[in-house]
Amino acid sequence: MHQSFCDIYISAFIYEPYFNQKYYIRARQMNPVDTSNWSGTRYFYTQSLVSQNTPANGALNQSINVSLVLNASAGVNWYDFEFDTSSSFSSPLYQSYSTSDVSFNPLNIELNQKYYWRARGRTNADTSDWTGIRDFTTANTVALSSPANGSQNQNVRVNC
Repeated sequence: MHQSFCDIYISAFIYEPYFNQKYYIRARQMNPVDTSNWSGTRYFYTQSLVSQNTPANGALNQSINVSLVLNASAGVNWYDFEFDTSSSFSSPLYQSYSTSDVSFNPLNIELNQKYYWRARGRTNADTSDWTGIRDFTTANTVALSSPANGSQNQNVRVNC
């Protein structure tokens, strides 16, 4: 008696992936009475970089409380950020930060200043290349969100 194979979908996880690496995959199915032939071989490449989310390149009027945000990348354990007023990341104001989070809030940001940032990802086995360098400029002034001009009977605590 011949048993037929059923469709089974299996996902594979590369425990310690390398960035920009070519991997090959093939599969076969087994049950207690039979084993299929191997499938054809396919290949794929892992990502070479992490990707930046916000702020967008060239963004203007950014808050001095800006968050540099990456898109999450599966398998990445750590993210390294570089932040500076110089696109060569060599000024005295240079900041670097490593975190397992996809965001970084730089310190001591000034108004009306152009900043540059980039990032890279790290696994336990490899480190990606740096992303492209993005820049943004902080706002020249702050804007009050409340209270409305001429408001009366406001709470003692006012939000800016």
